[in-house]
Amino acid sequence: MRLEKLHSLGAAGGSCMRQRAYSRVGNSTVLLDPKVSPSLHGALPSTSVRKYSLSAVSFPRHWLSTPPLARSLPNPAGNRSIQSLNWLPIASFHGLACQENQDGVPSYSTLLQSCASPSALAYGMRLHHNIVRDALELHPFIQNLVLHMYCKCGALREARHLFTLHPERDLFSWDFFISACILHGSTEEALKLFERMQQEAILPDKVLFSSALSACSTTSNSLDSGQRLHACIRESPFISDIVLRTALVSLYSKCGAVDQAQQLFNESQEFDKISYNAMIETYVEHGHGEEAIYVFDRMQWQGLMPNISTFVSLLSVCTNAEKRTVGKAIHVKVLASRVDSDIHVATALISMYGRCGDLELAKLLFGISNDRDVVMWNALLAAYAQNGRTQDAFTVFEQMQQESFLSNKVTFISILQACSTEAMFFQGQQVHTCITCEGHDLDVTVGNSLVTMYGSCGKLGNAQDVFEKLPEKNIISWTAMITACAQHGHAEGACYFLYRMHQEGLSPNEVTLVSVISAHTNLPDPIACKQLHTWLIMEDFTCVGNAGNALISLYAKCGCVRDAQVLLSQLAEKDEVSWNALISGCSQTAYGEDALCIYEQMQLEGVLPNSASFASVLAACAEQADLLKGRQIHVQILNIELTLDDCVWNSMLNMYNKCGVMMEAYTMFNEMAFRNLVSWNSMITGFAQHGEGEHALHLLTKMVEDRVEPDSKTFMSVMAACIHSGLVDESLSVIIMVACIDRVATLDHLNCLIDAVGRLGRIAESWQLLAEMPFLPNRASYLGMLNSCRHHGDVMLGQTAMKCALELVPDDTTFPVLMSNLYGMVGAEEFY
Repeated sequence: MRLEKLHSLGAAGGSCMRQRAYSRVGNSTVLLDPKVSPSLHGALPSTSVRKYSLSAVSFPRHWLSTPPLARSLPNPAGNRSIQSLNWLPIASFHGLACQENQDGVPSYSTLLQSCASPSALAYGMRLHHNIVRDALELHPFIQNLVLHMYCKCGALREARHLFTLHPERDLFSWDFFISACILHGSTEEALKLFERMQQEAILPDKVLFSSALSACSTTSNSLDSGQRLHACIRESPFISDIVLRTALVSLYSKCGAVDQAQQLFNESQEFDKISYNAMIETYVEHGHGEEAIYVFDRMQWQGLMPNISTFVSLLSVCTNAEKRTVGKAIHVKVLASRVDSDIHVATALISMYGRCGDLELAKLLFGISNDRDVVMWNALLAAYAQNGRTQDAFTVFEQMQQESFLSNKVTFISILQACSTEAMFFQGQQVHTCITCEGHDLDVTVGNSLVTMYGSCGKLGNAQDVFEKLPEKNIISWTAMITACAQHGHAEGACYFLYRMHQEGLSPNEVTLVSVISAHTNLPDPIACKQLHTWLIMEDFTCVGNAGNALISLYAKCGCVRDAQVLLSQLAEKDEVSWNALISGCSQTAYGEDALCIYEQMQLEGVLPNSASFASVLAACAEQADLLKGRQIHVQILNIELTLDDCVWNSMLNMYNKCGVMMEAYTMFNEMAFRNLVSWNSMITGFAQHGEGEHALHLLTKMVEDRVEPDSKTFMSVMAACIHSGLVDESLSVIIMVACIDRVATLDHLNCLIDAVGRLGRIAESWQLLAEMPFLPNRASYLGMLNSCRHHGDVMLGQTAMKCALELVPDDTTFPVLMSNLYGMVGAEEFY
């Protein structure tokens, strides 16, 4: 029966004004009528009416027995559980009339409180019917109890109607209905009610302010609503209440208003752990790690011990190796607080050490933990994956399955990150099988990770198969597929998926556009570049920020320097990244002189160069062999006291090598505090280009002694240096060194050796190397062999090499020309 009908059945009764007492039990407010406990009435102070419990309510003696009716009553709530009902007073209500006094207030108050749960709504409505029948529906005390019952039962429509008809709404009426609106998601209505309540000159208390603040955090205009509430609290007696101030800090944090949260926190005269924790979490959530650490220090100065939530938040600030010292200091505090055994803190510590690159400590903490869950396993797995320890990550994944921990989406995303290399492609397929078996293959986040994994492994077909099967594709899905195409220079594929994405009604983000543009850098075609730019404009794609910088770089790499400069001038906001994109694009092509001019122009416009600027312009100096300009830039770097990173050091080393100043380059190389693989390769290549074979061999030996593992480029440079210096036997020793460090000699290495041996006139040895190498010879193999035969007049082996080469590349005219030159050198009169 609806509430409107209930009211139409009752007789019109006069409003009986009584003094009322109220009590808050748990999260709800209940009412105490003075008739129920007249002895308490006079003792209730007006400013603390919520401090008393319901223990003053006296139950009639006949309610203490459980009649058979309690077992035979039907369940009006259908399938709802009836175990939570207070059946004692409800059963008594069915068997006994309300005869304690003439208006029945004591009986109805207890019965209505017993029905304040969703499973008792039907009984509550029957009680309301009887209240209307007994002409008590306008009794303020009973009306508040009925409203409270409907609110607790979740009958918001009935509560709203009753609240509208309430003749004497007081603070508790508003509290009941506003809290019910918030609980059931009607936050906009709750805030409007809060404003109406103030318009009716009813002052909210702390409970209502807290409820309103919680409602603000879920509205569309949270910040505006929160600021209005903050203004109300400032004018109330509760401005110094620490609970409300902490709630305001949390609200400002959710709205992204970090400055206002900080100002409110600094104005506080009183702090507790909750306040500090709220401010620390605010800073952490919005990326202000240094400020979070400072507040943590203040917390300790106040003598307050951090709690588990504080430690977990602070440990997330330590995101790289530079923060390792801070992370270890927090770890010490964790041990002092004796919360290191908490699973959340232990997991946060493992994640922190993983991000900082200290995998041994992360593994140790995992090993000593007695209480492990899937989140902790995921933390260790992610630590290995993020640091490139792919095989270790896969081992953790297998061990996790052996110990019967059920993998979740986070597990699969982390292990797929570890499998995103060609060497781990087989393991990636195994993980894909596990994902399919556990039913996660249609999840969009896991599907996106699969697309990324296959794309990184160069398996575009597999990536597209997973992509097409996804039932739901978001912007990350499309970007992952476009990036997979871009990584392997598939410009047409990147544009195709961008077009399809646009047709689906999704607008690309900055990452998507950067991927599409970068896909064209592997084929620097000016026409294709301009066509792409035109298409992006026609499709209303805005190329600003990183996308605009990528387009500038593409124009420069395609040789369209003037177009790139025009595009740069059209940018509304030009920063050092925009200028660096143009300088880098020019320096990587044959436009080094333009790169130097643009570098000067950048400084004239007041933009200071950074490490990336110096690295690019030094590369341009190296290509131009402009030693004077390179030295000027070196002096400029020293004058501004720039902290040189590895990229700048290596660019400067390469510049001196390319300019032929080997002594200065070698001196700088020896003075470098940290030499990585690029540094060694740059110095060895410099010696190779200037025919210093012995120096290159010496550096290779020293490199191995310093435990820096050479790569293919290292060996090629050393072999080229040996060949240019006539050190053929030493070239053979390089091949032996390749085998000694568990590397497989590549076809390029052997082709280089064949050419070197042949140039020295040892044609038979050169041919034997070609015939016995563990690779199928390619065009370069036969070309080196035929060149050697031409230099030393070996017609027979030359003919054999030419025939083999023409079988491999029949349309190549280079070999007949070389053979013709060979016949001419030896005096042959006809071409066989």
